[in-house]
Amino acid sequence: MVLLRTDPPPEHPMPTRVILTAAGFLLAAGLAIAIALNNASPKPGTPPQSIQPAANPSPSPALATPPLHAAAPNVGPPVLAQQPAPTRRPPNADPTIVLKAMELVEQNQIVEALQKLDIALELLPESPSRHTAALLKHQLTGAFMKRQSPWHDRDVGNVVVLVDNELDFVHAVEAWTDDLFWPVLIDDGYLAPLFIQSFQPKHVVRWSSPPTDQPPTVRDELTRVRQPHNNKTAQRTGEATPPGIVVIDPDAHLRCAGLALALGRGQPAMFLTGVQNIAKRVNEHDVSAINVPILTNMTKLRLLLKDQWCGITLAGQFPYQLEPEAIVQARREGRSKKGLVLAVDDTLGRIQDGTRLAVVGRLLGPSHQAVYQAMASLFLQPSTVLMFDSYSFKSGNIWQQYAFYNAHQAFEPRYDVTLLAKGALHATEFSRFTQPQLRHDMVWMNSAGGNRKFWIHGKQHGATEDIPIGRAAAFYVVHSFSAEKPWEVWTIAGRALAGGAYWYYGSSDEPQLTGFARPAGVAQKALAGTPLAFAARHLPLHQRGRPWKLAVIGDPLFTLRRAPAPRVEAIPLHDTIPITNDFLATAIAEGQADLRTILKDIAILRASPNNKITLAMAAATANSILGEPDKMRADDVIRAVWLLHQAHRSERLATAPYHMTSRHKLAEQLVAAHRRSDFEKQIDNGNLDTARAILSNMLYAIMDTNQLVTDLRRWLAAMSRANRADEALGWLRRRQDAKPSSFAAGALKTVLQ
Repeated sequence: MVLLRTDPPPEHPMPTRVILTAAGFLLAAGLAIAIALNNASPKPGTPPQSIQPAANPSPSPALATPPLHAAAPNVGPPVLAQQPAPTRRPPNADPTIVLKAMELVEQNQIVEALQKLDIALELLPESPSRHTAALLKHQLTGAFMKRQSPWHDRDVGNVVVLVDNELDFVHAVEAWTDDLFWPVLIDDGYLAPLFIQSFQPKHVVRWSSPPTDQPPTVRDELTRVRQPHNNKTAQRTGEATPPGIVVIDPDAHLRCAGLALALGRGQPAMFLTGVQNIAKRVNEHDVSAINVPILTNMTKLRLLLKDQWCGITLAGQFPYQLEPEAIVQARREGRSKKGLVLAVDDTLGRIQDGTRLAVVGRLLGPSHQAVYQAMASLFLQPSTVLMFDSYSFKSGNIWQQYAFYNAHQAFEPRYDVTLLAKGALHATEFSRFTQPQLRHDMVWMNSAGGNRKFWIHGKQHGATEDIPIGRAAAFYVVHSFSAEKPWEVWTIAGRALAGGAYWYYGSSDEPQLTGFARPAGVAQKALAGTPLAFAARHLPLHQRGRPWKLAVIGDPLFTLRRAPAPRVEAIPLHDTIPITNDFLATAIAEGQADLRTILKDIAILRASPNNKITLAMAAATANSILGEPDKMRADDVIRAVWLLHQAHRSERLATAPYHMTSRHKLAEQLVAAHRRSDFEKQIDNGNLDTARAILSNMLYAIMDTNQLVTDLRRWLAAMSRANRADEALGWLRRRQDAKPSSFAAGALKTVLQ
């Protein structure tokens, strides 16, 4: 344990009977309350000093909005049956006892909190307070783990299986049994080695489906595997009821990862078509079109249990942000300039009165990245935690409630925790623990800023490129806008996910500080065995218990184990090809492996615990690839750069893969960055035409205006010394007229001024 703090901070239960209604999933009052809270919320630093019960005002006419439901469905999601109010309260049944229990949790006084919850459950009538008490007790005692037995109680194969495509992936996970499963990844050259590095398997193998004359489609195979699996999950009832549902768009690239989470956690899967553009904001009616079929299916499958949340995993292109129709209309008509953007994922899984039944998480990225997120959630567990606590600098009780001091105390007995706080938190120290690669399995971070920057201390700020990468990790981030556009690599969440994060909790908009649950309670509930996404959500009594702005990228059922899963050696998967040092050496000696195959295997072996591949061999192979980039695929170039980063510990190479989304453009960029040393050599040797050819490629690919200005001026000066200045200027102007990238355009304009 590394402690870098200089001083501590100052001292309604769900009825079993549910009915269906056509009214939709959230009354106008529920959304109106969210709107009112958004308009009236104090800025961070001024919220109340203790947990406050949720307000329940009647919506004013100005704030009233249409119900969040589809226009005319014949059936709707479940709605809590209304309970008559008791005529009098039993003796000592004070609803504030639940609030006191919630406060005790934040102080790490779990025994005392459970005692108060027992009293509340014994004396309180059916009410939101009693429902909150039951939920909190379940979360503090890890009761949900019984529903996770298909995941928690299964043995894990001590092997990682690599496949090349989605079809092989479906067939490989289909071989999982009720007693045994193992990681299967689509080999992408970066995330797969990161997983292997953390999982440390005894064996790594490649596998492909037996060849057929007419291979089936991935959609057909998903359908074939899903039905018998759903039939099996339907037989589990009571405390063994499946922990949630996976919503799969069968035509989206997230589908295979969704299937893996359904099979891996013993939860049913349903098909639902997504949208083309998840970045486009939608209204409440669009969200209801997603929510109604999900909750209707969950009701039919009997997944909704009394006083427990369950999970909804989105494995498809579903909208990410919601803007209520009333807000849009008011702005359009000039009646208001205020906006309200909610996270779609926090509005799903709720019923008519706004009560949450389920917690939502979504998979994100191309197929190999989504599969990585699923496999890491199923098979990886943190052992080290980095806590970045910028709130430890701030005065005022509210900031100290969100500092990580109590969460650190909760985590310390189980994990190796590094706490960066107070005098130990500054840019240099943060960089020491996070660059060039992250060295922790879980990152907790609180800060202020936007989707591209975060505050460290004083006038010190970090930018997107300072977010740590290069290790499989889970991120819990208390920070405004960090998850605003998680599919964009220039955002905080986007870089973290591209760089190895498999689970990320953050805000899609400005949530206000109280939009987040307080960290000590999150830690205590997660340590008890409650899924981390559940632990991070507000309970019903809290004023932010209504639909709000926070989102989970990854598996909503990701859970911290008390002990590692048992591992076994053999798996029932035949005709695998081992990736070993000896096998690779033999293949090379006998001429049975081309350069591409050698590179793929070296990348995997370098991440494996039994690695014997030297850095020199890795670097030599990588340089061979980069020497002939036109003959290689984008993935090969990415593997090569990853190996060079390992060989040279180059921070520049480490961060290079996260500036572009297109893997082909990324490969071109990496080649250009790699060739820059050759560019300098050619100028020094007087080979100015060769240097110009390299510079032409760099203008297209490098995303660093300042570096391009330096390189252009150096080449121009060398051309001037060779009495070729006019030729050089003419070439530069032609490049400027060719509509280059914004980075190159800025550099050319600066040089030609």
